[in-house]
Amino acid sequence: AAFQATLARLADIRSTHNGAYSHTVDQVNSLTGKVAELNAQIAIAENIGEDANGLRDQRGELVRQLAERTGGRGTEVNGQVTFLLADGQPLVVGSKSFQLGTTSTPPFGLTQATLDGQPANFASGTLRGLQDALTEISGHITSLDQLAESVAGRVNALHTAGSDLDGNPGTAVFVANGGGTITAANLEINAALKTNPRLVVTAAFGAGSGDATIARALGGLLQ
Repeated sequence: AAFQATLARLADIRSTHNGAYSHTVDQVNSLTGKVAELNAQIAIAENIGEDANGLRDQRGELVRQLAERTGGRGTEVNGQVTFLLADGQPLVVGSKSFQLGTTSTPPFGLTQATLDGQPANFASGTLRGLQDALTEISGHITSLDQLAESVAGRVNALHTAGSDLDGNPGTAVFVANGGGTITAANLEINAALKTNPRLVVTAAFGAGSGDATIARALGGLLQ
């Protein structure tokens, strides 16, 4: 139950971060579209001699927000802002914006931003921070699975090395629900042990019911 509870907390945190990542991608797409629109509006206003300072201020704030989220950079040439990611891929060129796509990546179905069909490269910013956090959380889940498998393996090795209360060889304490490799998600106590307490092993094989060698070894694992 402890493994499942920890896994549930980690999975919930990962889901929250993945949702924030998807939301930020949507924000970036909205911002790039607005910057491109403002580029067009500024060009029209300045071509007819109107004051475009208010529009420039709006665009400057949107570019700042884009940089904060993507780690990219905006540069102005001839009154038009071009916004590029750190690897040079464009998100805005003049009045044209390039929208980020998303894809679901195995094995956890996490969202990956794409640009022109390829994974988008964020060197810094909110999206990079969320990517790094998701990688770290997934690493913690993998470590938890490995720990569950290791603990189950050590307990099972001890339990099967002894004899139960009827003198029979011990059976596995932990099994994988549904079969396969034990993980934090599928780890469970062998149903046979729950229904028949005489299958519990305390003694080394052949040592007799008064022996507690296995019980002490199992207790040592829990310290």
